[in-house]
Amino acid sequence: MKKNKKNLMFYSLLFLSPIFLVILLFFILSITPFGTKTIWYIDLPAQLSFFYSHLQEVFKGQASILFSWNYGLGENFWATFTYYLSSPFSILIALFPKNLVPLGIIFIWLLKLGTSAVTMCLFLKSKVTKNPFILYITSFYYSLIGFSLTYFFLPMWIDAVYLLPLIILGVDRIIYQKKEKLFLFSLTLLFIANFYTGYMVGIFTFLYFIAELFNSYQRKKEILHDCFLFFKNTILAFIFTLFITVPTYMVLKESNFSSPLQTFHNFIGLRDTYIKMFNGYSDLQSLSLYSGVLILLLTPLFFLIKEIPTRQKVSYFFVGLILFSSIRNGLLNYIWHAFEQPNGASWRYVFVFSFFCLFLSSIALSHLLKSKNKNYFIYLFIIFCLNVAFLYFNTDLTFFTRKELLNIGLLTLFFLALLLLLKKYQSKKVLFCLIALTFIDISFNSVQILKKYSDISLSDAYFENIGHNYYAHALNKLVVSDKTFYRINTEPGIKNANDSLKYEYKGMAAYTSTINLNNNSSLSSFGFTTGMREFSAESGFTPFNCFLSQKYFLSQQTLSPYMYKLVDEHGPLKTYLNKFYIPFGYMVNRNFLNETLPNQQSVFENQNKLAEIASSSPLFGICQEVSSSSYNLKESKDPNGNVYLLKKNKQQKASIEYTVKVDELSQVYLSFGTSTMHPNIQIKLPDSNNAYLTSNNTWDLGTYAGQEVKIIVELTDSETLYATPIFYKLNLNSMNKLVTKIKKDTLSNLKQTNTSISGEINVHSKDDQVLFLSIPYDKNWTARVDNNKVKILKQGMFMGIPLTKGKHQISVTYVPKMFYICLFISISSLLFYLSVNTFRTRKNRKHSY
Repeated sequence: MKKNKKNLMFYSLLFLSPIFLVILLFFILSITPFGTKTIWYIDLPAQLSFFYSHLQEVFKGQASILFSWNYGLGENFWATFTYYLSSPFSILIALFPKNLVPLGIIFIWLLKLGTSAVTMCLFLKSKVTKNPFILYITSFYYSLIGFSLTYFFLPMWIDAVYLLPLIILGVDRIIYQKKEKLFLFSLTLLFIANFYTGYMVGIFTFLYFIAELFNSYQRKKEILHDCFLFFKNTILAFIFTLFITVPTYMVLKESNFSSPLQTFHNFIGLRDTYIKMFNGYSDLQSLSLYSGVLILLLTPLFFLIKEIPTRQKVSYFFVGLILFSSIRNGLLNYIWHAFEQPNGASWRYVFVFSFFCLFLSSIALSHLLKSKNKNYFIYLFIIFCLNVAFLYFNTDLTFFTRKELLNIGLLTLFFLALLLLLKKYQSKKVLFCLIALTFIDISFNSVQILKKYSDISLSDAYFENIGHNYYAHALNKLVVSDKTFYRINTEPGIKNANDSLKYEYKGMAAYTSTINLNNNSSLSSFGFTTGMREFSAESGFTPFNCFLSQKYFLSQQTLSPYMYKLVDEHGPLKTYLNKFYIPFGYMVNRNFLNETLPNQQSVFENQNKLAEIASSSPLFGICQEVSSSSYNLKESKDPNGNVYLLKKNKQQKASIEYTVKVDELSQVYLSFGTSTMHPNIQIKLPDSNNAYLTSNNTWDLGTYAGQEVKIIVELTDSETLYATPIFYKLNLNSMNKLVTKIKKDTLSNLKQTNTSISGEINVHSKDDQVLFLSIPYDKNWTARVDNNKVKILKQGMFMGIPLTKGKHQISVTYVPKMFYICLFISISSLLFYLSVNTFRTRKNRKHSY
């Protein structure tokens, strides 16, 4: 009983140590909740906060975990859940109100740090030593390795950090005890928590398994049996988690995301790699090898300790060599990332390297405490001198920097402490000093990492306000007052791409690693801003946005009364009703969005093509009557003979004044095309206001009729202007006729659930038309017309249902068949496994009596 109480107290201390230290550093650095600074960095505020907000609604039973109308244009959510949110700790987000979701994520991250310390201790206690000092020092280091601190904003990766020691302990039990349950349980849990890092752990686990088989001195029959148990349980873990891996893989496969290998060769130098193991050398979202300054002395010492079997040294040397080479080599790094080139964070598996170094260090320290070999002093002294020499030659300066002095000081103190341990001089006191040094070492590294992030992170009010307090008011008012199916768009700078998940409205943007790049390509051709991980309609043009049922637009600008009606105003934020709104579900030509577009480079021509297919005259035209005059600019040519404009005097501003004649009522746009970016220019209008930037190279100039418009293109920081702008006009009368025509055949009496929508329609048009639904096409959708199942057609990236003339009842339901099939297989397999094990256990008990 006393022993259990001591163990509980020790594990509690170990669990709380990293949590307490990080909270203390938050207080010192004035990071929220102790100050105004934050560590809201990149994906934490832009992705995870909003995904967790949706998960809260799932827990309340008000949203689906499989699909969300409020995600992008209506997207599969399961792949997002399995990549970002499926950790067992995620359930704790239910304890936090929505405005504190970011703090909830940090809380979950802290719990994972504490759990990492405990699981590492369990592994070392079983594998290496029961010495509490060694266990505490090594486990404390492991809980706050550079990887876990650097990627706090991607906490789903930290599940692999705390589960890795259990998985490796499971491998040991397979080899040395012929027990398999821990390995199966921990590997299954990791595949559920994060399949992506589970793949990386799988590679390391296999390397460790091979090394440990080599170390075990077993007969061929025993080795074959161990291999059978290892691979059997790996396969079982995969089968138990089919409902996670297979549906997610299918979504990612459909997204067509692939990035080629950039280099087969070393892409980071040996010196640049090794320096990352020292205190304070972790960069933002980069290589983080820090596992404690102490390991720089102990890891090399492991291979010099006489008492450690040569087999073990050789096998572990080759494992370490593969890990270190992977960090430097492009091909190996590519393999570790599942044959994909990472988009940032190029070393996502290095936590296994930290684990391995700490493991070897704990063995070395354990032998050091027991050994009387005086040669170890010489070995340690040589290792110490080599590290100091490395720091000296690493800098181009003639003197040491503060960072280098800190590392030399820590190396010196650790060296002296190890020397005293070798001499067996008051070992217990020295071990306490070693713990104190560990605390100092970790603290200095942690404070530097957290400070770097807090200096560039968003405001503590970011998640709650998204720029200002009026946004939530406007959205909530719309959601309450208008219950029909529609989408809301927002001007750039006000919103986050995923905030529709928090405020529960149907938006027109998304930012996620599971995005469909094929769909992004389609959206880009119609004016959406798109990237490798995002799309947004903030830059979309009116016709295509209307086809997607954009009903409202939130803006701080004064918009054209010919296109928008002001319906609400709260502070600086205005809510506009789109006068050309097209309700969800309407009849179109079968070729709508399916014909090859005439010019992928012109969003204006692409939308004209859509209008033609919809039996309308072209909506956009090019302004023909344009004249110009320039100031401080001259023509020049590049080596290919292309003409561009160059500043005469680089110290002065330069500009071109255009005069554009507009006859009919039109919305006028200025476009530089998509080939060249022009971020350093301003577009000014006659009323002295800047034009409204709608995309990277296109500006909305406003609504005009029967007048000449003067536009000034002013170069600010840029010295050159590479493209001549083209002025387009959207004919609002033609737009009105098109919308009026489409509205004749639309869905009515819409009823919506989390995964379905239904309604009725009276079709007046001819039979070669289809019901267009602006939902991204997905094979998981099923459609019924008058209660009869029908095939869903692909209309570009969206869906179409063929209908005949007359009245029809329509329903579409999201049914992810593969998910349910895999879930059935996983549950059935698990139940069968548990039944067989229960039967065996009972049988063995009977035989034992």
